[in-house]
Amino acid sequence: PWLLRTDYVGNSNDSYWLSNPKALLTGPAPLGFSPLYGRVGVEQSLRTRIGFLQFEEMVAQRGKLKLTDIQELAFANRLYAAELVLPELLPACAGNADAVLVQACNVLSVWDRRVNIDSRGAVLFREFWNTAASIPNKWAVPFNPADPVRTPNGVAPAAVPAMLTALKNAAVKLQGLGIPLDGRLGDYQVEPRNGVRIPLHGGIGNLDGSYNSLTMRNPLGAGGYEGVHWGQSYIQTVTFDDAGPVAQAMLTYGQSTDPKSPWYANQTQVFSRKEWPVLPFTPAKIKADPNYTTVTLKE
Repeated sequence: PWLLRTDYVGNSNDSYWLSNPKALLTGPAPLGFSPLYGRVGVEQSLRTRIGFLQFEEMVAQRGKLKLTDIQELAFANRLYAAELVLPELLPACAGNADAVLVQACNVLSVWDRRVNIDSRGAVLFREFWNTAASIPNKWAVPFNPADPVRTPNGVAPAAVPAMLTALKNAAVKLQGLGIPLDGRLGDYQVEPRNGVRIPLHGGIGNLDGSYNSLTMRNPLGAGGYEGVHWGQSYIQTVTFDDAGPVAQAMLTYGQSTDPKSPWYANQTQVFSRKEWPVLPFTPAKIKADPNYTTVTLKE
């Protein structure tokens, strides 16, 4: 399967079927593509959905996008699960007599629904959604193959009690660990490097709908989620000007696995600060680097 278009194509480790919402790839009639390529007409991950959704929203606002626009989308850190469930879940807390649940709802009501370093409420929502995501029949609007980006959505009324229970359990867990319900994400989602806890932005991705995807090595403990297991690794944005390629990129986990290396954590800090180093392309720009050296090898 392949798709060539003049607007955009995209993939976020999901089915080839949804490479552009306006041109779903079903294959030639009557049988379509071989099932060995993957499944079609099936619900897509929340990460895939937020990727297309936020891209189309920005295009509608700005028209043609620049490199900085793409970088903004890459680290926008919207959490699609929160956007889908909180508008209907939070009103269900109104008048509830459970003080812990009310406190949790108050925290989530002022949370920015993002997973930025300074986001407060993201840890609470993650612990809630880790359980709530598996609640059966939780969506009010079922998946529609004709609208795979925006469906399913809405909270089914019958699922609200189970969701409130999951939220209270998450709040109790945080309290038991001594973590404030409005704890700052960057204080608990960290990559330890040589004794320094580097704060990280991003979410789980497929599960919670963060396009910026990081899966942490450890479950939540008193020290937070410590150490990245997998996720964003090499991140690159590229465009072209009259002189050729213009690329900015980073290695999330640094350029070296040696703790003694000066490059062990340098780009992890770059990722944390949402900086985009420029990659020199021409020989002249490469040689202009103040750290440029040559080494001659002989047999």
